[in-house]
Amino acid sequence: QQQQQQHQQLATPMQQLQEQAQGQVQDQNQGLVTPMDIDGPAEDVGGDRVQGGEAQGEQPMAEVQDHQQQQQGPQHAGPSTSAREGDSGQQGESRAARNAAKRPPRQLSEEQIMERQLMAEGSCVGKCQWAAKKVLKELTRHRGWAAGTVEQARLGELVKLQEKQQLPGMSVVVVGNTGAGKSTLLNALIGERNALPTNGMRACTAVLAELSYADDVDGYYGEVEFLTHAEWEKELDDLLELLTQQDGRAVLNVDQDAHNYGAWAKLYAIYGERYTFSREVTGRTPDGRLQYKNMFVADLRRKLLRSGVARNYLGTTQIVRNRDVNLFRRSMEQFVDSRNSDAPGQLWPLVRMVRMRSNKWTTLRTGAKIVDAPGVRDDNRARDGVVKKFLKEADSIWIVSHINRAANDKTAKDLMGESFRRQLLMDGQMDSLVFIATQSDSLVKTEIARNLKLAPDASAEEVATARNAFIKARLQQDFLDGLEEMLIMSGEHHENSRAELAARFQLPVYTISATDFQKLAGIRLQDGPPQVWGDISGTEIPALRQMVHTQTLDRRRANIRKQVEGLIHFVSGIKAALELGQQDKDEGGAADVRNKMRAAFDSALEGLQKQLHKSVDEFIDTVGATFAGAVGPQLEEGAKTATGEVVNIVKSWGVHKNMHWATYKAHCRRDGEYSRNMNEEMAEPVYRAVSTYWERAFVGTLRLQLQDVKKSCNASLQKFKQEVSQAGGDPSHADTSLSQTQLALQQQVVALADQAQRSSLATMATAVDGACEHANKQQRDINRLITPEIKQQMLPAYQAGYAEHGTGSSYRRKDIMERHVHHHRVAMFKNAILPITQGLKQLLQELRSKLMAGVKAAIQEVQLSYSALWGESGIAERAKCAALLPGVSLVRQEARRALLELLQAQGMELPEEFKAAGDEDGDIEVLEDNDKNDAAGGSDECTESEDEEEAAFFARMAEREQREGGGAGGSSSRRDGVKHGMRKVAVQSAEVIDLCD
Repeated sequence: QQQQQQHQQLATPMQQLQEQAQGQVQDQNQGLVTPMDIDGPAEDVGGDRVQGGEAQGEQPMAEVQDHQQQQQGPQHAGPSTSAREGDSGQQGESRAARNAAKRPPRQLSEEQIMERQLMAEGSCVGKCQWAAKKVLKELTRHRGWAAGTVEQARLGELVKLQEKQQLPGMSVVVVGNTGAGKSTLLNALIGERNALPTNGMRACTAVLAELSYADDVDGYYGEVEFLTHAEWEKELDDLLELLTQQDGRAVLNVDQDAHNYGAWAKLYAIYGERYTFSREVTGRTPDGRLQYKNMFVADLRRKLLRSGVARNYLGTTQIVRNRDVNLFRRSMEQFVDSRNSDAPGQLWPLVRMVRMRSNKWTTLRTGAKIVDAPGVRDDNRARDGVVKKFLKEADSIWIVSHINRAANDKTAKDLMGESFRRQLLMDGQMDSLVFIATQSDSLVKTEIARNLKLAPDASAEEVATARNAFIKARLQQDFLDGLEEMLIMSGEHHENSRAELAARFQLPVYTISATDFQKLAGIRLQDGPPQVWGDISGTEIPALRQMVHTQTLDRRRANIRKQVEGLIHFVSGIKAALELGQQDKDEGGAADVRNKMRAAFDSALEGLQKQLHKSVDEFIDTVGATFAGAVGPQLEEGAKTATGEVVNIVKSWGVHKNMHWATYKAHCRRDGEYSRNMNEEMAEPVYRAVSTYWERAFVGTLRLQLQDVKKSCNASLQKFKQEVSQAGGDPSHADTSLSQTQLALQQQVVALADQAQRSSLATMATAVDGACEHANKQQRDINRLITPEIKQQMLPAYQAGYAEHGTGSSYRRKDIMERHVHHHRVAMFKNAILPITQGLKQLLQELRSKLMAGVKAAIQEVQLSYSALWGESGIAERAKCAALLPGVSLVRQEARRALLELLQAQGMELPEEFKAAGDEDGDIEVLEDNDKNDAAGGSDECTESEDEEEAAFFARMAEREQREGGGAGGSSSRRDGVKHGMRKVAVQSAEVIDLCD
């Protein structure tokens, strides 16, 4: 009676909440609007027209719920839903079904599909977080359900699973020259008119900006991170180096076409006349007037560093917040926008990076982060390092160019050219490349129509469409030409190379019109009608958005599914252990079966360890042979080629038309890295020789070899399971000599062995995936080791060249550089490839270590799983297992149901292993039926099958106590306590699930 009263007290507020929810939905019945509807507030709901917040006809409650489910995606149908419906709910359902049959099926937009999957993901992650916390709480509270070492290991594993439950994102790096329309493109992508400042000044592109979505931001939020004092001092030295005269005095004014105009513009932007009026008195003229000369660079440096303009901001992070986009942009412009090269008091040269977030940028809601990069090489060392880091770690790289220059633009050619393509190929990022041609609405119709041989009366949209197709084909052709060229240079080209490359690599190309999109979307109304496109899809911004959603959701899908399946494996293992742990291990001849299996387990475990170790060792040997047989010889061949070419490479820098003498000196001061990277140019012959071999070894072969490791481990675990299970007998063949306890034990052993194999294989697969990810990350670092080693070998020449000054210093500087490479070239390139070979050896050791750790973890998982068969347990331990089992079972089913709903939202099927692990659909239905009874405020009595199981358990426990001499009174009290605990766990678990729903 007390339990029923407590349950009624809990049910009463829940029923009130349910009634309130019903009332709220009924109130909303008079004005239901689709959240993602861009056509206005009017919506066709349930066959009746809702306009302006007033319904034109009555609408049944169930029909409104049906419409909400269409808009929001599949929701977790908790027990309270079925309890609320009753007879009236059934009538509503029939009416909804009749109305649904009359109207055509609703086609969901891409935005609605994205919203549905996001909701399913959030629901799945939330339920799994609850499940993990619930299991951890129960296992911690009921200590003693297993041996101490087993308990500790399982709890530690569960804590790690909780840490992994997070949603991944995607990093997109956007590169392109000023004037390519990057800012306008990104404004259109995030659905804004001018949230990002747009301007045509070259220097503005030096500001690195990251855009992302944030729920916790009310409007717009920006962080402006400035350079440190030390970083600006280095930058200032580099700028002043380009503005130093032969006599050591500073250059205070330059022409716009001068080689050092960019350096002057940065200093003037910050310091203004404090820099340009930096003159000092050097004497008087014969007539008594003062004589002035420009300050020496050393004195000017000290003066500028004392200036408060830069000093007040260096090393700080400025925060900007505003709900209004225009006010936000104006606040950000003072940090990132060079309004006029002749306007002083600007801060953009001091900015390292800008981060902007908003809850209005729903295009990025799936987790994408857009990084607007200033270019692949920035004059500022700190910003250049940040850009290179983003490029190396990018999930997608967008190259942006104006459509009129897309086929021959210098920056586009450089980025799509040999060096950039080669680095992407070696990094395994070739599939991440995207080309975007902007301003497809900018065209001279007659000229393009003539060049493309179109009809004279073709419309502007027809001409633009034809040009778009031509640009896409041209860029795709250039992309394949570049890949084929790399094969030729490495000596791997053959007659089918072109077809193989076309099958492996495709360059996505988007020809977009950001301004026409903004006009058609109602974002830019004051600028008149669209120039070319009459349909918003022609601007290709929707297609670009969809690509962002698809790529991000694919990454999230794989990550979330992996996390949920890991939790299900864990909880399933706990459930199997509890089912065995609640039984008497010596009853009905069960001890004989367990002893046989223990002997078989000990014998087979040693063989399993050997087989898993063998699989890892064979993989390491195969990969090592690939490195030694393919990559190593090509490195040596490339070093030999570079030895013969490096002298001419260095001589080409000394030609005045290629590099001004002051720029040459600035390169020496910065160890060869300034407006160009001398060290990379000297290393280029080595990379030409090895790039395609490197890509095949790491991006292609290595991944396939790691998949073979998974298959081999699966076969070994399957063999182990069969050997151990056969020792316990085959439950599919009835053996009349066995007791009912022994037969039941055989069935449980089969389930336990299946779960042990799945869990241990999942553990090994996680280790293999981790090894693959580690190899991919490390090889990107290793393949960049040649350039730093060449830089180290060239340091004496750089330092000596920079030290030259006075008349003739330019010629002496060039001579020092050329003589250095001539005398040290052989040793220089021999030493340059050593870090690569050493790095590959180190990587092999790291891969072996990670895989062996996976083997150890898989073996431990096997031992933990099977320990439930022969672990010692008394009455108290069995009682704790029995008390834990109902709650763990409910949590397991909830996690499985969360995965099922997630896969349904994604249009995927439940994995076969989960179907085979106990008829998942049946499990869910049973859970729902039981929850319906509890949620309806009914009795908390157990079902007949549960009563029978409990009676059998307590009968076995009482029989054991009698054998051990225990008193009947103690047995009865403990039995009643355990029964109360089991039922309380089941009721509370159902109530928690109901509240979560």
